[in-house]
Amino acid sequence: MDGVIERIEIVARSRRLRQPIRTAEGKLRVLAGVELRCHATDGRVGLGEAPLLAGPDAAERLIAALELVTEDWIGRSPDSARRELAAAAGIEAPGAWALDTALTSLVASRREMAGWFAAGDEPLGVVRTNALITEEHPAAIEKLAAEMVAAGEHTLKLKVGFGTLPQDLDRVAAARAGAGSRTALRLDANQAWDEAEARRRLQAFAPFAPEYLEQPVAATALAALARLRRFSPIPLAADEAVRNGESVERVLAAEAADVLVLKVPLLGTSGTVRRLVERARGHGTRVVLSSLYDGATSLWATVALAAGLRLEEAHGLATGALLEEPGDAPVPHRGRIELPR
Repeated sequence: MDGVIERIEIVARSRRLRQPIRTAEGKLRVLAGVELRCHATDGRVGLGEAPLLAGPDAAERLIAALELVTEDWIGRSPDSARRELAAAAGIEAPGAWALDTALTSLVASRREMAGWFAAGDEPLGVVRTNALITEEHPAAIEKLAAEMVAAGEHTLKLKVGFGTLPQDLDRVAAARAGAGSRTALRLDANQAWDEAEARRRLQAFAPFAPEYLEQPVAATALAALARLRRFSPIPLAADEAVRNGESVERVLAAEAADVLVLKVPLLGTSGTVRRLVERARGHGTRVVLSSLYDGATSLWATVALAAGLRLEEAHGLATGALLEEPGDAPVPHRGRIELPR
């Protein structure tokens, strides 16, 4: 007989990056989160993680909410608890993701997860990733980009928007020079500009042939994003503008983006993500899954989702190596993560 749940631990656990990452919204170094460990009587342990954008108070509130949801799990089978996830009303999306991944990892291997998440077709065996350029100065950017391409990376991502237009141009030019013409180059502005400035920058960046540019304007400026998309010589992606299911629907309805960059832990359960991906596909909109610099379990679950949903884009899931304590986070080889057998 399979084991039943005998003990659950829910604790706040911050993650630290090996080096700060600068964005238009400031420097990232320490990220709050909540970790859930679900122990079964047969010795198995399911791990779940809720990465949080807010600080310690948010973690405390989420822990209290998770404790209420899980208090009746003791003595039950993981399958029984998982079937009731959709009824966990009022739980924040990161908490729902933690519950889902804890129960799923308790009963399925990482490759089996991809099958659970599949939308009918055979899951992918390999998931493509992009590599983040973490340097800030042009000479260092060019050197790192060239090293990444030499190591087999096919898609690079560069943060922009925290300098003047000439400074950004120097950095984008350096990234393209190091990456070469055949490597996909993605840019991420993290809501840096107003509409007029975004127009100037999009025109200026166009000669460097970016694959797309993420979130040039504020998440709340949906009409501006839609206008920019109609004008832009570069495909546009929505990131901060798609932080829950309702906002995904608004962006799709407004035809405001060519690409949705979905940070999975902010959306809820795997079932919710699957429904949103299918909605985007119905609109002809590309989908890229991305991390919140999650720990190993959350990253592996997102990789399994990408495989199960047969999302062949390069995803933002090569972030485990950026953590001070990566654990057994997925490690890409030549821009690809292979699901373990």
